[in-house]
Amino acid sequence: MTEKSFVFVKPPHSANNGASILAHLEDLLTEVTHFSRLSQVKLAFPPVELLECHYAHCRQYDFFNKMVHDINVGGVVVAIYEGTDVVRDIVLATGKTDPLSCERWQIRRKYSRAPEGIAYSPDGCDSADASAREKRYVDNVIHRSGSPAEALKEIELWLEFMLVNGIYQPIK
Repeated sequence: MTEKSFVFVKPPHSANNGASILAHLEDLLTEVTHFSRLSQVKLAFPPVELLECHYAHCRQYDFFNKMVHDINVGGVVVAIYEGTDVVRDIVLATGKTDPLSCERWQIRRKYSRAPEGIAYSPDGCDSADASAREKRYVDNVIHRSGSPAEALKEIELWLEFMLVNGIYQPIK
């Protein structure tokens, strides 16, 4: 079934290597399926209100305000993908929320980094357990929709922002 998926690369990766992370995602997707990207890939700075709504499920955590601030200031690289089972395929390519539990080839394991001077693994990726102990958000590199229903909800939430900033340009 054709569906859409919403993705954004988080700071600091968005500014440093956001395009290469999405290129890697496209390479992984090409191995498992064919898809059409509906958006231009752009660095954008979503307003605090949008991020607070997007991350409302994290409001109770100590790191919430810092995470929203860092994403607002650091910006995101936004993309929307469309294709058969694209949500499932992007979830597979990016991996679980905890980078340390991902396979080495998955986006979150490959690009995640623990805070400077700390190593939770030989490859230096971050850990959800460590971030919880340290009361900070985990560096899991990329946000992606977890289900087709979530993707539609996120695209609807972000649509006005994306249209205003020239990120979303539907295929005619």
